[in-house]
Amino acid sequence: VAAREKAGIPAESAEDATAEEELSDEDNGAPPVEATAEDQETDPAAKPPLELPRSWTKDRAEHWAKLDPGTQEFLLEQDRKASEAIRRSQNELAEERNAVKAQREAAEKARQHYEAQLPVLMRELESNLQQSFGDIKTMDDVVRLQSEDPFRFQAWQVHQMRLQTAKSETDRVAKENETAQQNRWIEHVQSENAKAVEFIPDLADKDKAEKLTLRVARELLPDLGFKESELAALANGK
Repeated sequence: VAAREKAGIPAESAEDATAEEELSDEDNGAPPVEATAEDQETDPAAKPPLELPRSWTKDRAEHWAKLDPGTQEFLLEQDRKASEAIRRSQNELAEERNAVKAQREAAEKARQHYEAQLPVLMRELESNLQQSFGDIKTMDDVVRLQSEDPFRFQAWQVHQMRLQTAKSETDRVAKENETAQQNRWIEHVQSENAKAVEFIPDLADKDKAEKLTLRVARELLPDLGFKESELAALANGK
């Protein structure tokens, strides 16, 4: 514009001058100037926005957008490492649970097999006792056996000890199973009572519950054909 004014040429508008420059560039075949990688790095707007870390909730997006890219990348890396550590811990815990479950199943299987063999062992011992020492029936027979045949008496004693040990173990297992069954029945009754209270609110009141229970047991159930012996067995989990 200054050169035109010195030469006495009227000044053109800025838009006309810009248009001429653009046309002159196109006429000269000058290639358009492209943004370099350095320009993109210096221009934050040229980079796509980073997504929120997985552990962040969407309501923190506004706060996330205010952070500079360096801080965002650091937090994303830390979140990735934390997620990997959590997944690794979860996998390890799952493997441990599976291993413990397998051990419990194996132990339960071995226990059931052991308990199933106890009655078989008892029958075998009793059968052997009858075959080998069927003549020993009274205490006088035992005394005579001791005096006349000490070695056979000793064998009889060992057999009696084995039989007593097997019987004690059988009784112990039976008692444990009975206790476990009673505990399961108690838990079942408590669970069913809790469900009943949801449908029959009066059961939550002690006095009302007692009256209602007695009425059902004494009037309603007998009318339906239940006997007292059957009701007692049902109440005891049998």
